[in-house]
Amino acid sequence: DRKFAFEQFKFFPDKLYEKITLPDYPKDTQKEIEIVKKLIDTRTKEDEESIRNHDENASYAIEMYCKENGLKFDLEEEFEDFKAIKKQCKETGNYFKNKFSRPRPFQVDKDIKPFLKTETTKTRSYPSGHACQSMIVGLYVTSKYPTHREGIIKAAKKGGMTRVQAGFHFLSDYIAGVLLAEKLYPLINKNI
Repeated sequence: DRKFAFEQFKFFPDKLYEKITLPDYPKDTQKEIEIVKKLIDTRTKEDEESIRNHDENASYAIEMYCKENGLKFDLEEEFEDFKAIKKQCKETGNYFKNKFSRPRPFQVDKDIKPFLKTETTKTRSYPSGHACQSMIVGLYVTSKYPTHREGIIKAAKKGGMTRVQAGFHFLSDYIAGVLLAEKLYPLINKNI
């Protein structure tokens, strides 16, 4: 069955983290804290709804963009691909999270209160897994719908930025997550 096949399919080579690098995170933590606080202070009700929608599904905005723009593809098949891709790129993201071992903003500054209680903040902060997963799915979708690149990439960025607005990540975590996706995407085995 197709679901079983994609769970077994290797979208990335093993030990991918040995083939790519990420820069260290910025050491001016106070400056980064101020950026997070400003984003928290200026978030809207729409931002808060987006935070909720993206918490368990980093590519929520991409899925909504596709639906709103009538981008037809077999949801069952395509979203199984996306789930498998996100799951497999998580290994590389977690490698870097453990390597850099950066605490999350709310662990550094007790004035930052996470927007909601969630299981998605149990790992370290740098790079943002949501930013990476959302962007890699966005890049994958744009390969199928290149005329929609601008809208899809905007939706992918939204998926990652919700984590900064929620107080879960620093802005540099988001940037590193996007960078990681841009490094991972060309390495996807596209013979699917």
